Amino acid sequence: MTKTTRLGVIVVLIAIAAGGFLFISGNLNPSETPVPTGQVQEFEMTAKQFEFNPRRIEVNVGDTVILRITGLDRGDEGHGFAIIEYGIFRVIPDGVTVPIHFVASKSGAFTFFCSVQCGVGHSSMRGTLIVN
Repeated sequence: MTKTTRLGVIVVLIAIAAGGFLFISGNLNPSETPVPTGQVQEFEMTAKQFEFNPRRIEVNVGDTVILRITGLDRGDEGHGFAIIEYGIFRVIPDGVTVPIHFVASKSGAFTFFCSVQCGVGHSSMRGTLIVN
């Protein structure tokens, strides 16, 4: 197993553990699923070394957010997409479009980031979700 692959596995395991923690702490309790009260906001996104496009998404509290993220690189690792405060941790394989649905139930500015080690510029692969 290469060093990059090992690091990627570690990052994924950390993301899974964080998701479990959020579920146990009540932040992802299915019985408390946020009820959509706003509009449906759909966004087409791309993930490639080392950026998400668009890097900024703005919605309102209560909106149902649908992201369709396509991995554009041709490597083995792919990318990840995570928003810790919303309990979102998904893998975006290269060449695949992954839909992510959630209700924007908390206002604020939230960082989304690549959760799969994807190379030397990995730490700069970030964006912002603004929920008004």
